[in-house]
Amino acid sequence: MVKILIAGGSGFVGRFLCWRLGELGHQPVILSRRPGAGELAWDGRSLAGEALSAAGECPAWVNLCGAGVAD
Repeated sequence: MVKILIAGGSGFVGRFLCWRLGELGHQPVILSRRPGAGELAWDGRSLAGEALSAAGECPAWVNLCGAGVAD
């Protein structure tokens, strides 16, 4: 099991990626500007607080921040 930090994990692609990683036995950690349940708040500019702590625990990071695919 690998903890994987995913910035933008609550978007269209991110939700599928998180689901699939969970199916494979990994633990996705989601950073979001508008966090929901189980997600960490992130302002999109710098890592601080919970986001910094989570980043230090995750050997793999995925950046999916940006404009939506369907926009």
